[in-house]
Amino acid sequence: MEAAADFLRVFLPEVGGSSLTLGLFLIFLGLLYWYAYYPYSVLSRCGIKHPKPLPFLGNIMMFREGFFGPVADIIRTHGRVCGYYLGRRPVVVVADPDMLRQVMVRDFSSFQNRMTIRFATKPMADCLLMLRNEHWKRVRSILTPSFSAAKMKEMAPLINTVTDVLMNNLNVYAESGEAFDIHKCFGCFTMDVIASVAFGTQVDSQKNPDDPFVRHAQMFFSFSFFRPIVLFFIMFPFLAAPLVKIIPNKRLARMNGFFVNCIKKIITQREEQPPEQRRRDFLQLMLDARTSKESVSLEHFDTLNHTDEPNPRNQQAQPSASDQEAHSRAPQKKMISEDEIVGQAFVFLLAGYETSSNTLGFTCYLLAINPECQHKVQEEVDEFFTRHESPDYTNVQELKYLDMVVCEALRLYPPGFRFARDIDQDCVVNGQFLPKGASLEIPAGFLHYDPEYWPEPQKFIPERFTPEAKANRHPFVYLPFGAGPRNCVGMRLAQLEIKMALIHLFHKFNIVACTETKVPLELKSSSTLQSVMEAAADFLNVFLPEAGGSSLTLGLFLIFLGLLYWYSYYPYSVLSRCGIKHPKPLPFFGNIFMFREGLFGPIADIIRTHGRVCGYYLGRNPVVVVADPDMIRQVLVRDFSSFPNRMTVHFPTKPMCDSLLMLRNERWKRVRSILTPSFSAARLKEMAPLINTVTDVLINNLNVYAESGEAFDIHKCFGCFTMDVIASVAFGTQVDSQKNPDDPFVRHAQIFFSFSLFKPIALIFLAFPFLAAPLVRLIPNKRLIKMNDFFNNSIKKIITQREEQPPEQEAHSRAPQKKMITEDEIVGQAFVFLLAGYETSSNTLGFTCYLLAIHPECQHKVQEEVDEFFTRHESPDYTNVQELKYLDMVVCEALRLYPPGFSFLPKGASLEIPAGFLHYDPEHWPEPERFIPERFTPEAKANRHPFVYLPFGAGPRNCVGMRLAQLEIKMALVRLFHKFNIVACTETKVPIELKSSSTLGPKNGIFVKITRRNSGGVRFNSTPDD
Repeated sequence: MEAAADFLRVFLPEVGGSSLTLGLFLIFLGLLYWYAYYPYSVLSRCGIKHPKPLPFLGNIMMFREGFFGPVADIIRTHGRVCGYYLGRRPVVVVADPDMLRQVMVRDFSSFQNRMTIRFATKPMADCLLMLRNEHWKRVRSILTPSFSAAKMKEMAPLINTVTDVLMNNLNVYAESGEAFDIHKCFGCFTMDVIASVAFGTQVDSQKNPDDPFVRHAQMFFSFSFFRPIVLFFIMFPFLAAPLVKIIPNKRLARMNGFFVNCIKKIITQREEQPPEQRRRDFLQLMLDARTSKESVSLEHFDTLNHTDEPNPRNQQAQPSASDQEAHSRAPQKKMISEDEIVGQAFVFLLAGYETSSNTLGFTCYLLAINPECQHKVQEEVDEFFTRHESPDYTNVQELKYLDMVVCEALRLYPPGFRFARDIDQDCVVNGQFLPKGASLEIPAGFLHYDPEYWPEPQKFIPERFTPEAKANRHPFVYLPFGAGPRNCVGMRLAQLEIKMALIHLFHKFNIVACTETKVPLELKSSSTLQSVMEAAADFLNVFLPEAGGSSLTLGLFLIFLGLLYWYSYYPYSVLSRCGIKHPKPLPFFGNIFMFREGLFGPIADIIRTHGRVCGYYLGRNPVVVVADPDMIRQVLVRDFSSFPNRMTVHFPTKPMCDSLLMLRNERWKRVRSILTPSFSAARLKEMAPLINTVTDVLINNLNVYAESGEAFDIHKCFGCFTMDVIASVAFGTQVDSQKNPDDPFVRHAQIFFSFSLFKPIALIFLAFPFLAAPLVRLIPNKRLIKMNDFFNNSIKKIITQREEQPPEQEAHSRAPQKKMITEDEIVGQAFVFLLAGYETSSNTLGFTCYLLAIHPECQHKVQEEVDEFFTRHESPDYTNVQELKYLDMVVCEALRLYPPGFSFLPKGASLEIPAGFLHYDPEHWPEPERFIPERFTPEAKANRHPFVYLPFGAGPRNCVGMRLAQLEIKMALVRLFHKFNIVACTETKVPIELKSSSTLGPKNGIFVKITRRNSGGVRFNSTPDD
C-alpha cells in the first residue's frame, strides 16, 4: 500500500483516466514481452544444448503426439546431456548412466524431490509421490517396512483371491472363442487388487462396473482440467493454482470425498475390532504403523538393492514387554497421520493402476506374438505346480524364466518411460552445471532402447536378463521402477501381483494372436502423472490440426485477451453478492486510488458513507470492514477459530517468515503457547533492569538537548531509545544508536525500515499479485539478504555463547530457550521486535510527549504523580509502575488518539478491524478529538464497550508483547518527567501532521523543547515561544 501510494504521488501527480490506462498498458506490454522471453536462456547459460523454444510455450509443440519419440530425438540430436523447455520450465535430460548413478544415488540429497505439482488437492497432496524433503523422508521411512518380504507374504492371499476372479472372467472369453481386449481385463484386475489391498474392500469391477468404488476410480482417470485453456496454463503456470481454488470441480471433490470417507469408515471399523480379526491388507499395515516404532533409514529406501528385511540396527528397537506396557499407558504418538494414510492408499490408484495393467497387457501381447517364449513360460509354470499348490511371495522367486519375460516386457514398454526430479540447488555433476529451479528428466524409455547397451533393442529377447547378462551391463540403463532412495516403494508388490496373475493365467490358458492383434502395437505416450500435458496434446490435435505460426499466435492472443478481460472484472462482485456496500472499484485496481494519501482518513470515510459493516477492494482482494463492536467481539473472541490468521504475506523471507506475526494455524498456536509465559509478570520483572539501563542512556541524551535549549525532534530520540531496548531485550546486545549511528546493529536495522520492494511497479503487483512472489525469488535483494544474515548470525552466535555459559551467568533475554521452539523460530521472534515493536513504541512515546507539551496542565499532573512516586521508590520496575494511575490514563488516551496499529486484518486480507475509526467514534467517545485522560478512569472503562478501544488488538491473537510495550513506555516516561519538562515551541506543529501507511506516525517528526526540572519538581511555564 505504501509503495503504491509513493508511486502515485511521484509519477502520477495529475493522473487522468486515459493517461493512466495508457501508461499502465505500456508497462504491462513491456512486462509481457520480458515475461515471454526471459526464462529461455537458462539452459544455454549452463552449456546445455536444446531445441529452439517458442516465446511463452517453450518446446511444447514438439510433443503433440506424445513424449516417447520426441525425447529420444532430442537426445540423438543434442547429446546425452541436453534439454528442452516444458512451457516455461527448463528441463535437463540426462541419458548418461554414470551421471544418473551420481544423481539418483550418490548426490541424492540435491535431487530428492519429484517434479512439483503446485495445485494438487487432498488426498493426492498427502501421497508419497507428492511429498517433499523431510515430510517425504518421514513417511517413506515408515512405509518401507510395509513392503518387506514378510509383509508381502501377508498380501499374497489377497492377490490370489482377486486372481481367481480374473481366471473366471477369462474363462468366459475362452469358452466364447472371440477376440477381446485383454488390457481391459487386466485393468479390472488391477482395480480389484487396489480395492482389496489398499482400500480394504472387495469388488469385481468387470462384472460390476457400477460399483461405487469403480465409478469413483474411473472419475480419477477420466478427469481433465479445463482442456481448452490448458495451453494458457502452460504459458502462465502461476494462474493454475489460483484458478483451481477459485473454480471448484464438483466431480473431483465428489471423488476425493468418496475415497476419504471410504477409508476413514474402514479405519473406524478396524479400530473397533480385536487385533486378531483385522484383515491383513496394506491399509491395516499403515494403521499399525501409526503407533509402531518400526522405520528405516534413508540408505534402506532403495528397494532394488537392500536385503529382504531391513537391518535391525537401522531400525528403532522393538519394545520389550515392560516397555510395551508403559507405552500402552502413555499417549501414543502417531508416526503417520490419518490424512497421510488416506494419501498412501490413494497413491495405489495414482501409480499402481495403469502401470500394472499395462505391464500385464504388454507381457501377454509379447508372448502371443512370440509363442515359443510362451511355451517356455508354460513349461516352467506347469513344473512349478508339481511342487506348489498356489503361488506366494516366496515360491514365485523360483520362476526364473517368467522373471526374465516380465523384465524384458518392462524394458520394451516401461510404464514410466520418463520421470523427473526437481533440482533444489545449484550443483555440478560429472562436470556439468545444473541450475536450481530446473527439472532433471531421466529418459528410461530412451535408455531401454539404447543400442550401445541393448543389441537389436526392438526385439523381444528375455535372455537379456540372465544373471550373467545383468552382471555385464551398466545397472542404470534399465530403470522400470526408478533407482536410488526415491525408487518405486511398491515395486515388490507390483512384481508379485504381475507374476501371480501370469502364473495362474499361463497354467490354465494359451494367449493367441489374431487378426485384430495390431503388430506393431500402437502406443500412446502421455503418462498418468502428466495428465495436463496429455490435455495439451488433445487440445492441439482437436483445435489446431494445421496450426501455422500466425494462426496459432492469433488464436492464443484472442484467448489471452478474453481471459484478461475476465480477470480484470471477475473479483469485483464478491462484496455485492454478500450484500456489503462499498465504493465502486476500478478493473484490476479496485479502490486503491482512494488511499493515495494513506489509509486512516479514507477508511473512516468509507464507514461513514456505507455503514458499520462495509468494504472495499485492496487491488483484487475484497476487504470487509467491521466497525460494529459487538460483531468485532464475535470475530476476535467468540468465533476466533474462523479468524485465527493475520493477513497473508505470500513472499516473506527468513527470519521474518518465522516470526509470530507471519505464522498461521497450528504452528502459530504452538509458538504462541510457548511465548506467552515469557511475557508474564514474573518474566517482565526480569526485563525491567535492562530497560532501566537503556533509559539511563535516553536521559543522558535528552540532557544534552536541555542544556542547549534548542528545539529538537523528540520522536527521533524515542526511535533511538526503542531501537536500543530491542537490541538489549530481544538481541542480547547493547548499543547507543543516537551516539553511534554506524553501529552494525543500527545500520542493519535501518535497512529493514528503509526497505521498499519494486516501488515503480507496485501497482502492477496489486493488479497481478501472483507476479510478486516469483519476481521476489527471481531478483534477489542483496541489502535484504545482508540484513537477514546479520541478524541471523548475531542471534545464533549469542545462542551458542549462552549455551556455553553456566545458567547463573546467562543474561536474561526474551529469546525462549526451550527445545519446544526451534532456533529459526527463536530468531524469528527476536526479529518481530523490529517488525512490531520499533515504530509502535517510539510513536506512542512521541505522541504522548506531544500531547503533554500542548496540555501543560496534564503534564503537571503527571509530574506531581511521578515526584510522589520517587518519594517511595528508587527506580521504576514492573510492579511499582502499576501505581501510576494518571500516567496510565495519559498513555491510554494517547493510544486512543494515535493508535499505532490503526487497522488490522485477522484473516487473510478479507476482514478489517478499523481501530482508528472506533477510537474516534462519537457514539462512544464524546468530543473524540480532545485529549482527556480521564476517559480511562476505572468507572469510565466499566461503562464503555470493551471493543471500541483496541490499541493492541483483542482476543487470542492480540499483541503478545503488550505488557512489555507498556512497561517500556511507562518506565521511559516516569524517568523523563521526573527530570525534565517538555515544552511546545514554534516548531511544534498543532495539529500534528500524520502519516498512515503501515503504522500511524508523525509525518515530519515531533519538535519540542526540553528543560531540566529543579530538584523540587517546580511547575514550569510551557507557553509556546513567540
